[in-house]
Amino acid sequence: MLQHLIRKNAINLTGARYWRSFHVEALGLAQKPKEDAGKGKKLPMMGKKKEGTKSDGKAESKKIKIPFLGKSKKPGAKKEPETEPKCISVFRYNPECDDAPYMQDYEIDPKDLRPNALMLDVLQLIKNEIDPTLTYRKSCREGICGSCSMNINGINRLACIYPVPRGDVKVYPLPHLYVVRDLVVDMDQFYEQYKAIEPYLMRECKEPAGKRQLKQSIRDRAKLDGYIECILCACCSTSCPAYWWHGNKPLEKSFYGPAALLQAYRWIIDSRDEKHCYRLSKLDGDAAYRCHTIMNCTNCCPKHLNPGKAIAEIKGMIGDYKKKDEPDIPNAPVFASDPNEWEERKKYWESKGGGKTEPKKTGEKSEVKKETKPEPKQEKKAEKKVEKKAEKKA
Repeated sequence: MLQHLIRKNAINLTGARYWRSFHVEALGLAQKPKEDAGKGKKLPMMGKKKEGTKSDGKAESKKIKIPFLGKSKKPGAKKEPETEPKCISVFRYNPECDDAPYMQDYEIDPKDLRPNALMLDVLQLIKNEIDPTLTYRKSCREGICGSCSMNINGINRLACIYPVPRGDVKVYPLPHLYVVRDLVVDMDQFYEQYKAIEPYLMRECKEPAGKRQLKQSIRDRAKLDGYIECILCACCSTSCPAYWWHGNKPLEKSFYGPAALLQAYRWIIDSRDEKHCYRLSKLDGDAAYRCHTIMNCTNCCPKHLNPGKAIAEIKGMIGDYKKKDEPDIPNAPVFASDPNEWEERKKYWESKGGGKTEPKKTGEKSEVKKETKPEPKQEKKAEKKVEKKAEKKA
């Protein structure tokens, strides 16, 4: 019965250890003594010495050994490093001399790699010491630029932050993109779709660019977290079957893909942007609605973002199920280089229901003079003083 209780609470391992410390006798599950002939049942009496008890008079209770339900892991335990050579199979294709693509195997000794080596280290080792014709993209080595995105063992990843897996490894270019050479793909269509979302702030008012900063509250800035971290590596878009089917169509009829739509949503919800209705009208159609919520994009994103959520939010805003939040800090226009600056600002504030007070001009101090009306008693005193002075002069 005790084992049943432990297994029933197997999820809470702390509770399992707590139950293990109990004795059978404390739970009232001790075996009952056999009945003697012609007598009733006898219960064990506390304090009486029985056979198999200790000399101090306390009954010895038997403990049931319960196996530990979880795997015990020592803190800081490390995997044993690989010692046997491993095979790295790389996709190769040079359109200038190859009729068709092929896979080329390279044998790598793990001892030649540094501890905790990454896949980019393996590719550099192959290029520097085995085959200098191997071609691939790389730049930052920090998982920021997105240049080294490729398909490793069937999943789109960044080679510069993905550790070398155990066993043999297969490396391919990003799927559903034209191969330029080896692991380098043509991303022109991907960048054209990103350009189509117009990834920059757009304002309703026409004011000189760069004359002032557009303020944003901390709460409005926090809404952009999870979207501005996108590095445009194309891992999500090239893992999406809907992008495979509709990504290569003309731009007006193509599916923009998870990466471009995530970036579009980032600008739609920005509190400083005022053209969200225009942005949504451009996405109303195949650009966003070709998404079938397969969610490969979210599963393979190396930055752990959620493009599927962004696409769902865009669909909700297009269908008027959701609306953009009002900004915490309204950004009023300023025409610093316009000679009629103050008149324009006054018209703007009057249109917003204000305009009672004119804003201060830069470099000028506004002096406000208070006009005080004398009280009747003070007026009489002043008249008497004037009369006395006139009498003295006379």
